[in-house]
Amino acid sequence: MAGSVRKARAIVLGLIGFIILPIVFALAGLVMAIIAKTVRHERLSTIAIVVSAIGLVGGMVLGAVLSSM
Repeated sequence: MAGSVRKARAIVLGLIGFIILPIVFALAGLVMAIIAKTVRHERLSTIAIVVSAIGLVGGMVLGAVLSSM
C-alpha cells in the first residue's frame, strides 16, 4: 500500500514540477520514484521516474524560455 501511494505521489509531483518550481517538486518526485523502485520494486515506479525527470528538465526549459521573453 505504501509503495502505491509513493509512486502515485511521485507521478503527481513530477507533473506539478513541470509547471511550478521544478527543482523542488519534480526533484522530490524523482527521489520518491527511485525509492519506490529500489526499496519496494514497484512496477509503475519506472513511469514515475520518467515523468519526474521530464517534469524536472521540461520545467527548467519552460522557465528559461518564459523568463527570456
